[in-house]
Amino acid sequence: VGERVSVSCKSQEDPRGPPEWHKACVRFVGPVEGYQGSWAGVEWDDQTKGIHDGVLDGRRYFTCKGTGPRLASFVRLKRIKRGEDLLTAVRRKYCNDDGDADADASKSSSSSVPSGMYIHTSSNRRLDVILVGQESVMQKQSKLEKITSVYLCGSEFKQLGDGQCEEVIRTLPAVTDLDVSSTLLSSWVEVANVSYALPQLRLIDISRNAITHWPPPSIHPMRLDPQQRRQHGIACFENLKVLVMNNCGVSWSTALEICSNIPGLEELHVAGNAIQSLQYIATDNGTDNGDIDNGDDRHSRLETCLRGVQSLHLEDNALESWKEIERLHKLPKLRQMVLSGNHFKNIRNASHASANDSSEAWFPSLASIFLQGNPIASWEDVEALVQFPNLVEVKLTGVDLFKAMDATTARMGIIARLPLIQTINSSMVTPKERRDADIGYIAAALQECHQKGWSKDGEEVKRRHPRLDALLKAYGNVIRGSDQATTGQARPTIGKTLLNLKISLLIDGAVPAAACASPPTSAPTPLCEKEITKKLPSSLSLNKLKTLCQRFFSVPVHKQMLFVETPGGTKTFLRDEHDTLHQLGLLDGQQIFIARTE
Repeated sequence: VGERVSVSCKSQEDPRGPPEWHKACVRFVGPVEGYQGSWAGVEWDDQTKGIHDGVLDGRRYFTCKGTGPRLASFVRLKRIKRGEDLLTAVRRKYCNDDGDADADASKSSSSSVPSGMYIHTSSNRRLDVILVGQESVMQKQSKLEKITSVYLCGSEFKQLGDGQCEEVIRTLPAVTDLDVSSTLLSSWVEVANVSYALPQLRLIDISRNAITHWPPPSIHPMRLDPQQRRQHGIACFENLKVLVMNNCGVSWSTALEICSNIPGLEELHVAGNAIQSLQYIATDNGTDNGDIDNGDDRHSRLETCLRGVQSLHLEDNALESWKEIERLHKLPKLRQMVLSGNHFKNIRNASHASANDSSEAWFPSLASIFLQGNPIASWEDVEALVQFPNLVEVKLTGVDLFKAMDATTARMGIIARLPLIQTINSSMVTPKERRDADIGYIAAALQECHQKGWSKDGEEVKRRHPRLDALLKAYGNVIRGSDQATTGQARPTIGKTLLNLKISLLIDGAVPAAACASPPTSAPTPLCEKEITKKLPSSLSLNKLKTLCQRFFSVPVHKQMLFVETPGGTKTFLRDEHDTLHQLGLLDGQQIFIARTE
């Protein structure tokens, strides 16, 4: 009772075919009234497979730990398969039927050797993985001492095995990645034991395991500091960089306790664990006792446990208040936060006040934040993301705000409100998109001002359109007429939309430096053979500009490569022949470089 097992079940797709094996936890063993023989009452990992909750014919035989009316079943003992140790599971997966680790795996064709690997989708559906070149991979991995990655996902692995630590060290000396997700693993102590036997381990995935014994006892070596562990000859987690604990029932406080024993941890995955708060609660042998560390001690504990974490995955939990995320604001190396599938509705009220009032570094390294599938419903919440000073990437697909918008409108709105963003939903922001989004933002804001009779300098406009003033200053030469148009005055003339551009022809093979972007007016830019300054309408297309350049510099159109360069040295090539200078994002006073091509 209490042991995790695999249970054979008929395949729903092919009842006459080989059985399917499903994971469960034994809750009862013994006779069942009205039925002969001994039975095992099991609580399924897959809650759709049960037919009752431990009560049969009005009698309760056992109690399930989960909640629901159909979590459990009674099965015959002969249908149960108990777990196996690490070496047995590895040999079953990577060696031939005779257990010959040096066998020539090439005798089997790649089509006859299943990969045994699969991934889970966001809806927890299993997709089999087909490996390209699997035959050669299997041949290499049949020599166990050369294996670097061990994938036991869905196997019967349960524990290291009594007295097998030294044998595992000799047999699997090179293993750096270990996937034991969806196995029969049920104790964190076994995870720690495996790490002693695999000293080179850099990644371990224990997802989708019903871990019932999380924290190690206080006398366990996990509780020793790194120096004490070295004195005892223990290499527990000294090289671990990535820890994946998705969908396995770990609490946030227990996760922090575990992380405190992993000095080099860089990436932590705790998705799908119903985490509601990121507040640290002191634990004793892994059981929450309600003692909450207060004030600086609480924050210090969190920062100590996650001091080296660069990527934190908290998707598909039950987080709702943005205040919980702000508990992480001191983490010095945190670069990526994955918060998809939570319940965040309001970012603005928390972030604006906290970031502005804080005298400390506010998420000093955070560059990426993923918020897909959250019920964010206002542009003010999107604008609140500007409080992250180094944020350059966001993912916002599936949020409530954009469900009634087309993808282009949503994307342009994000670009206009987050001036430092470089990547949105895995797609790079181009200079043309940036300019179009900014001008669209200005036009919409001015139109609203005109319709509601607001002054552009009023407090309501500053609240609803916080970037309007800065954008009007940046695009005044282009947008000046649009302001008049929205108030019923004269439409802009071409003279009001002329761009003063410097066009420079590079010498053959020259590459401009960032310093070339603002050259002295009295001499040509270094590395430039010739340059001119022209006032050109923003409606001029790129192909017409190239025709003009052919006249100015005697370089054929088909041999011209035009690009601009930002002050940071990034080159943006102008390729869309039919786009206008306005659509290409060119600004008044900008410099265009021309390089000859063969």
